[in-house]
Amino acid sequence: WPVPPFMLKVLYVLKPSISHGMMTQDPKITNSFGLRLPSVIPYMGAELLADIKGNGRGHKVVGTAYIECGWKTPGVEECMASVREADMAAEVNQQYPNICNVIIPYADLRLGSAVEPALQYYSKIPLVKGIRHALAWTADPLICGGPCDQNTAYDPKFRE
Repeated sequence: WPVPPFMLKVLYVLKPSISHGMMTQDPKITNSFGLRLPSVIPYMGAELLADIKGNGRGHKVVGTAYIECGWKTPGVEECMASVREADMAAEVNQQYPNICNVIIPYADLRLGSAVEPALQYYSKIPLVKGIRHALAWTADPLICGGPCDQNTAYDPKFRE
């Protein structure tokens, strides 16, 4: 998935040298689980498992849920742009059975009935337990909203 424009702005302010390299959307950065930004230490399945086991301390986590993170696969039908993220989470669960026990992927409900192929695809992944379409919106240009505006939930196409 491409790095969101708001994150490029944040990185540019914090460290221009990092964001400049990301403007090219290097595939090693943009399509790898756990290593999204070069300023972040990779946090993969093994690290998460070590943390949730607690090493004899803290809570006993018996599973995790994967909530969509905005992954978009370029070059596919618009309604199918996010389905590979669910596949990736299911693959992580196969490798680490205590991770991604539940998957809540994104579905662009603004597409109306055209989102149906994605919903059918998700229905074939047993770990998918629902979908998500965030409705966060703000008029403040300094705060990243999303693809929605203040009227998205009232759009008849969104409600199809």
